[in-house]
Amino acid sequence: MAGKSHYSKTYAEARRRFVDAARLVGASVHSYRIRVDGDEELSIDVAIQGPDDAPTIVTSSGVHGVEGYFGSAVQLSLLERWRTYGCDNETRHVLIHAVNPFGFSHLRRFNEENIDLNRNFLLPGDAYSGSPDGYARLNPSQILGLHRHRSSCSSRRQSGTLGVMVLHR
Repeated sequence: MAGKSHYSKTYAEARRRFVDAARLVGASVHSYRIRVDGDEELSIDVAIQGPDDAPTIVTSSGVHGVEGYFGSAVQLSLLERWRTYGCDNETRHVLIHAVNPFGFSHLRRFNEENIDLNRNFLLPGDAYSGSPDGYARLNPSQILGLHRHRSSCSSRRQSGTLGVMVLHR
């Protein structure tokens, strides 16, 4: 991969490159397919490298699907470094590729159910209690009287964030 861009042109290409690169460094690869209408094969792929009992770094990409291009490029770069220089054997690395594969594939911030995964989650121990008071006043579809619909994103901007979490045992 040296000399070649780490950026992929499609979700399918990014997924293939991630899985291939992870296997080349000896990482265990796990794929979690998501079901959507159509023939498109979408999955969240996880590569694990390093001892099970070591402190763990979790690196995720593509929570907002359209950001997957950037996160995937960073993960490919990391895998290439491991292939060239070796991987730290005192740390366990868990790379989660395309947390939102539908959004990644369709250039959307939202998943196949039109949900922004970064805005709709509960912390451990939290109970779902519905929308906060006043939410309807802030919801543009309520303000404008629009019906719920799935929009598509035509932007090809490839900027975004990469999620990194460090876990200790």
